[in-house]
Amino acid sequence: MTFKKNSFDPRKLTLITPRVPLGPGERPLGIGDHAQLNSGGPRALVVDVFEDRIVVALPGGSEAEFPRECLHRVP
Repeated sequence: MTFKKNSFDPRKLTLITPRVPLGPGERPLGIGDHAQLNSGGPRALVVDVFEDRIVVALPGGSEAEFPRECLHRVP
């Protein structure tokens, strides 16, 4: 995956809180869901899902890949 100029390297992110277990009836993030970083930031669209990572489309047309633990679903 490549990133646009002046983008950040998501491999340099550090997990600062443990993963929050899914609640009863809550399903994992999937393609088409809206997500946000646990630390805040813009709302993003999930465009690809791997075993331990999720690719999201960010406002402005860029994409980024994050560990599942870094994202949560937003309405």
